[in-house]
Amino acid sequence: MIPVTQENYIVFDLNDKPTNKQEKFRIDLLRNQLRWLTTHKKDIYQKSKLLYELYQKNKLPNNVKDRCCNYILLEAKCKEFSKIKTFTNY
Repeated sequence: MIPVTQENYIVFDLNDKPTNKQEKFRIDLLRNQLRWLTTHKKDIYQKSKLLYELYQKNKLPNNVKDRCCNYILLEAKCKEFSKIKTFTNY
């Protein structure tokens, strides 16, 4: 899980026809990933929410916490980046 605001990603259409072999491979890979994510959406959401809450409460075992991102820091940096990006766009 990486916090990202709406202005920091690009939406593209997976139904567009690929123009070369590399793009076809990329689109096929993304379609497969999207299919898997859609199938497992509920489980992913529940597990990620639990992980996030346990991380915030500092209740994760060390072997798990050592493999996790610092969500609090990432959220703060995401907000900071969004403010800088918004400010510089004017």
